[in-house]
Amino acid sequence: MNCIDTALLQKKISVRALAEKVGVSAETVRLWRTGRRRVSVRNITALCNALDLCAEQIRPDIFLKNPKKAA
Repeated sequence: MNCIDTALLQKKISVRALAEKVGVSAETVRLWRTGRRRVSVRNITALCNALDLCAEQIRPDIFLKNPKKAA
């Protein structure tokens, strides 16, 4: 489970509601959740605000200097 899934469950927000808040399609949110698409830099701020996450949680490959690689 990734940070988007965890936040959706904790906040009890639907995929559709999140998509509306961020300004993307529900399919885009589903692709983010499954890892088939990375969150674009232009959507980071809206997603962070909607889910109370920080950019480092969503895209550590961009926002952390030395991101840990997944095992």
